[in-house]
Amino acid sequence: MRTNRQWIDASKWVYRSLKDYDEDFANQFVRAFDIFYKTGNKGQVIELADNVLQPFGGKLFDGFSLGKR
Repeated sequence: MRTNRQWIDASKWVYRSLKDYDEDFANQFVRAFDIFYKTGNKGQVIELADNVLQPFGGKLFDGFSLGKR
């Protein structure tokens, strides 16, 4: 929501804000976390996060290195 200059809200309003902005994404969000909370399978949550981060270079930025100087 922040990258699209939208109000984030909190608690139960997060879903309402997401739905008002992008209903398809809100439904994907709910499905992903519903599966995670019911089964512990985090695959859908990871996929959702990857899709959100993709336009910004993905999980890691070019040149990222952990532990190197």
